Order: sequence, then structure tokens, then C-alpha cells
Amino acid sequence: MTSSVAKNWEEVFKHHSAYETADVGKEFFLRYQKSAYVQSMLNFAKIKKGKILEAGCGSGKFSVALATLGFEVWALDYSDKVLENVKKLAAAAEVFFGPLKLNLFKGDLTNLSLKRNFFDITFNEGVIEHWLIKKERLDVIKQMMSVTKVDGIIAIFVPNGFHPFHKWWVFSSFRGYLTAPPMTLYSVNKLKKEMQEVGLAALESDGFDSYYSINKWPRISLFDYPIGFLEKNIKPPKFFRETFGLNIGGFGKKV
Repeated sequence: MTSSVAKNWEEVFKHHSAYETADVGKEFFLRYQKSAYVQSMLNFAKIKKGKILEAGCGSGKFSVALATLGFEVWALDYSDKVLENVKKLAAAAEVFFGPLKLNLFKGDLTNLSLKRNFFDITFNEGVIEHWLIKKERLDVIKQMMSVTKVDGIIAIFVPNGFHPFHKWWVFSSFRGYLTAPPMTLYSVNKLKKEMQEVGLAALESDGFDSYYSINKWPRISLFDYPIGFLEKNIKPPKFFRETFGLNIGGFGKKV
């Protein structure tokens, strides 16, 4: 049975691009290799090789970046359009990095038909929040856990629903809030609590793109350079990251 969330995204893709990424060079992939999202997962998992599932891959930029680092990656999504665009992105990466261990897989997060206890890391970004009913969200996280090894890692990245500018973004019709299906508003504490409720242990959290979020909408080009400098060179304290992070992340271990 196809989830209502998958159907909602299919409707979005009838009118908007299915995360198509075109004309990218080597620097694009190097940037995502070093991104805080990728590095936070790998640092928490403490692995340099293994099998990784992106359960709802969207653009596929994280899946492809992880594959360029030598991991064996499964990129799963319900949308054929999405998977076709990820295939193109992977082909672009192979020009610079050679053949990748990247498997594209069509599936629904509410009923993952993948091998149980198989992956070292299972993660997604911008996915879980679209299940509006708590029980359904927890069931999706349990599905992610079911295909993850004991002592493997679950990483979940969601929009920061309690960002100080959140209400302004909604009021001013920030495009990211107009095109996506409805979402649950997450705080760091709410995300960690739900991950704890399904039995994940050793929970940690973080915030991402905190400097960038300050100039996200409306964007003032004059601020691009100083904010870019801060993002690259000065890591803010965790409280600032989790308060002003455009996205927040939760990390837990399957026991």
C-alpha cells in the first residue's frame, strides 16, 4: 500500500522539479562529502566503510556523496522521477570518481522490502516530518530500524520547526514552505523524544546551516560573503546551532 505522503510528493512533482541537479562539477561532490550532514553521521557511527541506506533520497546528493567516499549506498525513493535524476547525478560523479557502489531502489518507507539487519547507517533528510500523525512517524522510524544492524545508526534530519524565524518564513511565503507537503513542526527535544520512544539509544542532536538561516529569506546578497565565511571557518556553539539551524538532526543507535 502506498502511503499518503508518497502520493503527496507525487502531486508536488507534477508541478515542480523532482530535485533535478544539472551541470555539476567535482567541487559539488567534494562540498557534500565535507558537509556537516554527512560528517556528523560518519562521526557518530565511527565507520569509514560499510552499507548505508538513504530512506527517501530526494535529490540524492547525500547518497552520491557517500558513494564517492567509498561506501556501498542504497538510495531509496517512491518517485521514478526522483530516482531517474539521482541516476543522472551519479553518472556525473563517476566522471570524477570512477564507478560508484550506488544502488537505486524504489520503495515506500511505510513498508521497506529490504533485507533486515543489513545497514550500518540508515538516514534521511526532510522526510519524517511529513507524517502528521505521531504513530505513523514512529512506525516509519521503526521501519528504518528494522533494516539496520544491531549497533547500527539511525540519523534523521528535519526542518527546525521552532527556528526563531519560522513564523516569518510561513507568513512571508518562503518558497520552501509553499511547495512541500504539510509537515510536523519539530524541535530538537521532540525529535530526540520520538527516537527514544522507538528504542534508540545513545541519542545525540545537532543543528545545521545556522548562519545561513539568518540570511535565508529574504536573502540579501551583501551578506552572502560574511555569512559564508562564518559557516566555513567559525563553528558556533551547539546551543546556537540547534536554535538557529535551518535543519536539526537526531542520531541514535539500534540496540
